[in-house]
Amino acid sequence: GYPAREAERDILLQHRTGEPVADVALTPADVIALQSLTRLVRVEPVLADYLLDLIHATRDHPDVRLGASTRAALALY
Repeated sequence: GYPAREAERDILLQHRTGEPVADVALTPADVIALQSLTRLVRVEPVLADYLLDLIHATRDHPDVRLGASTRAALALY
């Protein structure tokens, strides 16, 4: 769902002067640890199918010269 109105207001105010996490410093080990955590995120089959629908739509759209690749699908996944 959506955040409560007051929480959403706080988010707006926090971003007024820029991205609040722009100054976060991570070590290479932190980045590797965070990357490994992404592999634990469960992706429902219906979401994977939706992702593929998006990828295939770029390939079939008449205004798109070169659609998204399998590598693009993996990046979204």
